[in-house]
Amino acid sequence: MQNQVLLFATGTPAGGATGARSVVEALHLQPGKGIAVCGIVSNIAGGGAEKLAEEYDIPFFHHTGGYTAADYHATFERFAAFDPERDLVVLCGWNKIIRGHVPYRTINPHPGPRPATNGLYDRAIYEWLITARYLQSSLNIHYATAEIDKGPTLFSKRITIDADDTPELLRTRTQQIEHRWLPHVIEMIFSGEMGWDGRDPDDYPESVWGSITT
Repeated sequence: MQNQVLLFATGTPAGGATGARSVVEALHLQPGKGIAVCGIVSNIAGGGAEKLAEEYDIPFFHHTGGYTAADYHATFERFAAFDPERDLVVLCGWNKIIRGHVPYRTINPHPGPRPATNGLYDRAIYEWLITARYLQSSLNIHYATAEIDKGPTLFSKRITIDADDTPELLRTRTQQIEHRWLPHVIEMIFSGEMGWDGRDPDDYPESVWGSITT
């Protein structure tokens, strides 16, 4: 039985969804990995996420609104191959709060140091870091709990902020790191090399859930 990944990606009307693409190309298109993308969900119709799904014949659902636990459950149920207790939800630039999910089977890449940038999204993170004259940022991949951006961290990669960086340059460099490492983290979760049992993350040292900082 293949492991299944359900991608939530907002993207843009013109494109985007590059994080989702990295997962599709590194895992879904590599049969030997044993990991399939069973669906892509976006709240933008006809945008980059839907075009990605069409390109690789992956089921797509346009989530048109309603962001309660019941709404998300209904979306999960549209994908027959997906088991929320066994498989993995990956939030690739999803700009809505997710509810009704299984926290220890839901991960979210966060492009900025935590907790300083918790609650910020996409370009707002990079603009804030440049304006605040931070010398270092990071790409973090964490479990998605009920509290926004406060789940335990699986992966953290430090990123130096150069003196001539702009928000767009920093964003591009951070996305390159995300695209390289996100598929690898997904593989490690399914292999059991990384994981979280869903209990209080404060009870565990970082090494238990496999944070990588190199």
